[in-house]
Amino acid sequence: MQKKTVLLAVAFLLCSIQAFAFMPFITDNAGTQGKGRAQIEVGIKTTRDRQFLNNTSSKWTTSIASATISYGLSNNIDLIADLPFKTHKLKKIPNNEFILILEETSAISDITLQIKWRFFNNNCLGLALKPSITLPSGDENKDHGTGRVCEGITLIATRETRNTALNINLGYTHNDYRLDRVSSVSNSSLWKASVASELNLIGNLWAAGDIGTQTSQEKLAMSNTSYILGGLIFGLDDETDINIGIKKPLNKTDLDSSTTFIGGVTMFF
Repeated sequence: MQKKTVLLAVAFLLCSIQAFAFMPFITDNAGTQGKGRAQIEVGIKTTRDRQFLNNTSSKWTTSIASATISYGLSNNIDLIADLPFKTHKLKKIPNNEFILILEETSAISDITLQIKWRFFNNNCLGLALKPSITLPSGDENKDHGTGRVCEGITLIATRETRNTALNINLGYTHNDYRLDRVSSVSNSSLWKASVASELNLIGNLWAAGDIGTQTSQEKLAMSNTSYILGGLIFGLDDETDINIGIKKPLNKTDLDSSTTFIGGVTMFF
């Protein structure tokens, strides 16, 4: 029971470590804002999972509200800051008892800083590198952070046409953990690969699809963690987009057996 609880805690902890791409995507694109231009994205991701063990039903809910700010240092370089605020809720219902135990914590999570450098742009093809660093601003004792600095880098390729776009990401993240109970069950080196596409349905309405896989965060896992995501993006005007999405696992593992609902607003300046 204790190991299961630790694994679930690690799963929701690491949701905040992943870098935010243009919502509802997990896969990023090679585009940059342009010198002096900015983008602010306000969104929420809610993940729910249920486990039954030792005659007790446990329901976990984690919500991550975030503000992601991108600023164009030059035409080809963006500075990006992701500021997440996370809420954990845990409900336990013992079998045959009318007892509900509710645990809840809300706090800021680890802050991620990124630089996106678009080093190649030719007609419809763009290539970019995006190094990142995650700062231990969250409380690791309450599963709101790792307690240590983490680093990563992502190679991004984007192919665009008038009504479609295709994005490919290859990335690596090195996670470090202050708590022994977390580091003992978690991989520190995570490789990931993903592909996303956009299709203009009509007017300002776009369909979004995203599929990917990465090294499992659990050391004893027999397979990688994979997901599929679908969503919609609607442009209210040239400065504002609204987006929604839903993410599902492609393979059931201890650390990724849940559904994630995504929604947000993106504003351009």
